Amino acid sequence: MGIAVKFYYRGSFIRDWVICYNGREETLIEALDPDKWCYFELTGILETDLLVKKPYRLWWMSDEEVCFRVIKDDAAAEVVKDYALKNNSAVNLFVEHNVDESSDLVDIPNYDIVGEELGQSY
Repeated sequence: MGIAVKFYYRGSFIRDWVICYNGREETLIEALDPDKWCYFELTGILETDLLVKKPYRLWWMSDEEVCFRVIKDDAAAEVVKDYALKNNSAVNLFVEHNVDESSDLVDIPNYDIVGEELGQSY
C-alpha cells in the first residue's frame, strides 16, 4: 500500500482566527513507497518535481488537529508516515517559502494577519 501526499506550495500562511494556508498550488502524488519514505524523498519531490526553491520549511497537519507541525528530519517524516498508514488517508504537506534557516527552534509557521498590510510576518 502506498502513501498519498498532497503538497500545497507557492502560498503563504495567514491568520484570522486560526493559522491557515492561502493562495496555493496543489499537487497530489499517490502511491509513495512507505519503505522509501524519508525527509530526503519529500524534499526531493519538492525541489525536482515541483520546482520549489530553497530556503523553505515543510509543515503538516493531521485531520484531527488545528496545529501545524514542522517536518525537519527523518524522525518527523516517520511520524507523518505512521499517521498516513494508520488512518489510510492522504497527508497534507505545506511549504513555507523564504524562511530563515538559521533557527531550529520553530514551532509555528510565519504568518500574515488578515487585514494587516501584506508582507508583514510575525
